[in-house]
Amino acid sequence: MKLTNEIIVDCNGPIAIDSKWKSQWEDVQLSWIGKLDKEKYNISLRLISKTSLERAQKFNLEMDGKYVHQDWSNIINEYKIAIGGITTGKIYIEDPADRIINIHTLPANVINIYTQKEFIDRNEAEEMAKALIKLHGFNDVCFKWNKPKSIAIFDNCMDQLFERYLELMNY
Repeated sequence: MKLTNEIIVDCNGPIAIDSKWKSQWEDVQLSWIGKLDKEKYNISLRLISKTSLERAQKFNLEMDGKYVHQDWSNIINEYKIAIGGITTGKIYIEDPADRIINIHTLPANVINIYTQKEFIDRNEAEEMAKALIKLHGFNDVCFKWNKPKSIAIFDNCMDQLFERYLELMNY
């Protein structure tokens, strides 16, 4: 399978419409058409910042102390591995082997990609996606972000949204 140089990005987060927006995490879907086989390929990513990773680790450690009847060790261990991964490198990809799946045969698995950055903007999202794509031998790619029909905004994003709105309106 050969990759076209253009990868379509679908995302319902604010970075899909504003490249300067900064998020703690984003879910994105990448798709492309294979050059040789003309098949459509698809991969789902969860892009996670250091801020989000550390918050999730803290939460799970607290839950492990409060709810001892549940086993939190697997998730706590996964977060420890991810924290170690971004400590030794800029980006850590969680188990990327054989994760590019033909959309016609099996649903794509979500791959978690972590960054050392405190927040993720569109440039960082593209760097994180490129890190995975390079593991599969594709170096020269560009991203085309589709405009979403709706945006998912969470309570912790409202201050930044309002500030960005004022900036765009030249206030």
